[in-house]
Amino acid sequence: MRRLAALLAFFVCSAVAPAQTIVTLSGDIHDGMIGPLALDTFHCNSIRVPAGTTLTISACNLKFNPNATFTVDGTLDCGQGVYMTSVFDDVIGGDTNGDGGATIPQAGDWQGVRFSNSSNDSIINGVVRYAGRGGNPAVRITNPNMRLSMTFSAIVTSGGPGLDAGTSQPILDQLFFVDNLGVAAIGHISHLSDVINCSALNNAGGDYILRRGSFATWPATPNTVQISPNNTLNNSGVVVVRDWVPIPTGRTMIIDPGMTVKMASDGGFRFDGGELQLNGTPGTPVIVTSLPDDSVGGDTNKDGAATMPAAGDWRSIVPSSSATLSMTNTEVRYGGGAFGTAVRVSNSDVTVDECLITDSAGHGFAFFESAGRPERQAITNTLFERLDGLVFKDIPIEGLARCSGNEHGVGTVRAIEIAEILREDATIGIANVPERVIHTDRLSVPAGRILTLLPGLQFKSTGSFIGGGAGVLRVLGSAVSPIVFSSIEDDSVGGDTNGDGNATTPSPGDWSGLAFNGSVQSVVEHARIQYGQYGVNCSSTGTRIRNTFVRFTQRDGIRANNMLGDLDNIVVNQAQRHGIFRSGGSSDIRHATVANCGSNGIESSGSWSGSVRNSISWNNSGQNYFNLTSGRVFNSCGDFNGVNGNIDQDPLFAPAEDLTLSLASPCLDAGDFATGVATAVDLREGNRVTDYSFSGAALPDMGAHEQRANDLVWNRAFPRIGDSIEFRVQVVRPADVGPAILILGFLDGSVFLPPYGMLNTGAATSLALATSTTGLPINFTIPNNPTLVGLEFGVQGLSVPLNAPTRGALTERYRVRVDP
Repeated sequence: MRRLAALLAFFVCSAVAPAQTIVTLSGDIHDGMIGPLALDTFHCNSIRVPAGTTLTISACNLKFNPNATFTVDGTLDCGQGVYMTSVFDDVIGGDTNGDGGATIPQAGDWQGVRFSNSSNDSIINGVVRYAGRGGNPAVRITNPNMRLSMTFSAIVTSGGPGLDAGTSQPILDQLFFVDNLGVAAIGHISHLSDVINCSALNNAGGDYILRRGSFATWPATPNTVQISPNNTLNNSGVVVVRDWVPIPTGRTMIIDPGMTVKMASDGGFRFDGGELQLNGTPGTPVIVTSLPDDSVGGDTNKDGAATMPAAGDWRSIVPSSSATLSMTNTEVRYGGGAFGTAVRVSNSDVTVDECLITDSAGHGFAFFESAGRPERQAITNTLFERLDGLVFKDIPIEGLARCSGNEHGVGTVRAIEIAEILREDATIGIANVPERVIHTDRLSVPAGRILTLLPGLQFKSTGSFIGGGAGVLRVLGSAVSPIVFSSIEDDSVGGDTNGDGNATTPSPGDWSGLAFNGSVQSVVEHARIQYGQYGVNCSSTGTRIRNTFVRFTQRDGIRANNMLGDLDNIVVNQAQRHGIFRSGGSSDIRHATVANCGSNGIESSGSWSGSVRNSISWNNSGQNYFNLTSGRVFNSCGDFNGVNGNIDQDPLFAPAEDLTLSLASPCLDAGDFATGVATAVDLREGNRVTDYSFSGAALPDMGAHEQRANDLVWNRAFPRIGDSIEFRVQVVRPADVGPAILILGFLDGSVFLPPYGMLNTGAATSLALATSTTGLPINFTIPNNPTLVGLEFGVQGLSVPLNAPTRGALTERYRVRVDP
């Protein structure tokens, strides 16, 4: 500011001294008529440089009478030492109106300099003072094709803005805006690159350049516009934007580190086919925020604390029609005033990394995509805070697969919403979904595509079905982290993600359930399904269903008109119709538990010729086993007492919704041994054939759950490479138990290990052993090896009594996918 004051003093001291006779100019003037003008002081009424002519001015003073205008229809060449000011300005050229100081100059004494639609490229290297009558700018350009150059110049004490460049592209170097009653200047955001080393002081409307947007105003060349802090006044990095800012097809706008783009209420980026790069760096971000946000760039609108920033203060960032948006180390604040989202993506490519999206009126990102073109969405390592909506709204599935490392901060709904668009194979895991919760209506995989869902995800449906369609859906949960499917109104899953408090509660039939048809090789493994019309409705000869818990369905828990393989480790509780309805094929139902259903427990229909083995069907309103003879039910509870190992006694469930067995249950150790070995694990991936009482006899139980002799306890459900995990083998029932042994590795199979039970096995080179006292921790660190990412890491424990080492029990398996 000292430099600015010194320069202004220089401008004033350089004013031309008055001549003895003052000439008054009026009407048309140009070189060859009365010009060039030099070394003199002139009084001016309204004057005009006609089209096709040039006026040259050097080292002289033009003092304008009240309400006069300097119109340029041709070319103006105004050199150093020229002053254009009010006739009342005695500082410039002296008391040329001879009133002895009776009049003093004021902002807006005269209209100012006006470059019309016919004007040519011009130069003003001087000082414009006391113009801007009626709040208009001191200098205005209406011809978008002319270029005004102002170097080592000043615009001072205007009644409005200093300069309104319209849609032209001025060249401004060391131009000073001081004491103007409006903003320092107005121009187009695409024309900032030729503004350098300019300063502003005490402009009542703000010391910044207010930028507009328009397709028609983009410069013909170059194709790339790059905006840096040195293109802003005082090198502040602050630019204020009003209107939509477009970027035409084939053009690129780059916003450099340290830039703060402050949006007026109608400001935003909306571009079709062009590219916007917001290129912050760590510690020097790009910030796109509201004009009232004084926390960055200071009190830009100079209203003190009269206005405060709020969500929805400005419109949005809107790439569409094959546009490209890239954001790195960028903060987007207080947007969402248009379209209800901070960023709205429509058929465009988006890359976002290390950003902050905060205080949006609506969603963080909303997507309006079509299935016809291969979009690329990759949003990574970004924090979302205080959003009125979701982090992602209607993001295409394959776009979600490229998202990772994002976080839901304070005041943000713990969910995202996906759109039923799958244009390439995709794998979705919790690394792609910060809070694990996904809202969806209909999710159908198209023909030729594979969608893989990994452990820990939680899907909440708004009504329609989730299923394979003509493509392959692989639901690959684990006992440690099952994949949950429920109603949008179910606050027990991920919390109140629909944001209605307790206004709604879930009910059976809120959504359709999982559905499969055709012959594609889909799989449902370790799913937990509730409040659907069905749990699983399968008519697919290629779909496997195993290790799945279903409750609170409006119709059947599992309806398998056809399927691939045996139906293993299924729990159905409180289906309003049948628990398991089976027709078609010859595979078996093994280790199922069905209870409290409104019709039959397990029903056979049509051409199904399989058997029910080691299962429980109890307390169902219809028959526990419908259309099944004793010759098709083996070692099961609920009917056919005394035949084929069946019993008809109360299974004495433990008081838990998942229908585990109490220690008094007659179903313990009552299953068929060969069926138990073939099934290998229970619903929790616990040891299926186990010696739960350390008696020396390992036998399977009936039902989906196996009674535990011991628990494997851990402290990380979703480990990454390099993580250290603490394990404990905890005995369920007191006994004289000796050391605990951990078997660790990348386990992918099972073998019966008498007398302890089913041992999970894998490649010999991947196995390791660790021992500790039972109940005390054993620590294991996953090697920091990127090749392990995506593999399933397995741990199983073994405990044995001190006085009988030939007895003992293997724990359930801890099986997780290693994240990066």
